[in-house]
Amino acid sequence: MEVFYTGTGIVDHAEHIFSGKYLTDNLAIYSSIHAIDVLEIFQELFDDIDDFENEMDELHLLKKHYTEMEIYLLSSAMSTDTVDDSVDELEVLQHNLDF
Repeated sequence: MEVFYTGTGIVDHAEHIFSGKYLTDNLAIYSSIHAIDVLEIFQELFDDIDDFENEMDELHLLKKHYTEMEIYLLSSAMSTDTVDDSVDELEVLQHNLDF
């Protein structure tokens, strides 16, 4: 038995996909890594993303910032207070992402 996806997906939006912003604004893509993968495939297949290199630079920068924040949060969550073995209060640093 074959199951077909009938919802609005990437293929339905193919003629409009030229940026990571379009993917995250209009489709269920929440990760810069997934947006990078989709754009790379579209560029390889259609070779029609005019500003492809700049798009990749922005998405890789975004991925780097998210990775740094994840590492910080994970390392902070794992640190413990030596007096009572309770987890230290987490402090999330503000990150400004400029595009």
